[in-house]
Amino acid sequence: MTICKTSGASVKGQGREEAIARFHRAITAVFGVSLRNDKTFAALCDAVESPIKSKAKYGGDESAIELMRYLRKKMIKYGLAPKEPLKQGEKGFYRFRTELLRNTVGFKDRFPETWKLDCEIRNPNCGYMEDGWDYRIARLSIKPEEDRETKETEWLGLDKEGAILTHFYYNELDHYLTNLVGRIRGYCRSAKEEGYRTIEREIEEDNQSGASAEASEREMHSCV
Repeated sequence: MTICKTSGASVKGQGREEAIARFHRAITAVFGVSLRNDKTFAALCDAVESPIKSKAKYGGDESAIELMRYLRKKMIKYGLAPKEPLKQGEKGFYRFRTELLRNTVGFKDRFPETWKLDCEIRNPNCGYMEDGWDYRIARLSIKPEEDRETKETEWLGLDKEGAILTHFYYNELDHYLTNLVGRIRGYCRSAKEEGYRTIEREIEEDNQSGASAEASEREMHSCV
């Protein structure tokens, strides 16, 4: 997660409740009402919304990791994230991601302003890269038959220090949802980059229009 461009608002009380509310509004806007009624998603949310604060870095404990793994698979299914495997880590990552995002039509159609900003990010000084969570703590929960799929689609790799197995973000939507989950688990900062604010605004506008769920359902069926 990005640290240098963040605010210090507390997640206790109102701040945490705001993060929960924003997260569920985003889920409805991005994936439609069917996901809100999904039993697996509901169980994962219950674990993440536990009142026991996470001690993991950026709130990235096992409950947070499992929820975001689930949502990222949905992002790929809905055409909102690249389905190609991660070919490299930090070096050359922005160019690699930009090339894939230019052809991620579902993301471009749903969030055009965010997509445009994402495609302009070319170096670490003007963007975000990985979530900073350590996915080794959840590796035992990844079934053997999922292992190949996980390596190909989840964009897991070592961070720049080579210390942790982390996730490299697909795009700003991935960044936004991950940040909200981290805030719910006890991480007290929200990102302030232009792209983060843009995806938040586009999602809120979708919710206010009342057409987001219907659009998401149509896009899901078109991508299956």
